[in-house]
Amino acid sequence: MVSAELDRLPDEQRLAFFEEYDRRRRSKGWAWVTWFIGWHFVYLYGRWGLNVLYFLAFGITLGIWWLIEGFKLPRRLKERNADIAIAVMRDLRAVEGRDAEAAAT
Repeated sequence: MVSAELDRLPDEQRLAFFEEYDRRRRSKGWAWVTWFIGWHFVYLYGRWGLNVLYFLAFGITLGIWWLIEGFKLPRRLKERNADIAIAVMRDLRAVEGRDAEAAAT
């Protein structure tokens, strides 16, 4: 979806997209570091409540949830970065629409 939209953008807007995406995206290295210390829900999604639940369950499950989350982390990271790319494209279009309205008036 995003790649098809990128092909239609002028070079200047494509560059703006990639700059903003690189600023917002989540890094694979930090995702693994935060998973190892148990803070990956906060890093990926900003979900503090889910992270507290994760810590409480960690003690109950003796770390089984932690291992399961390690297997899920690459997929979660890919999905989160795809969501970020969509959000950046939506924001770029919103700015483009405002610029077009301003030029028309």
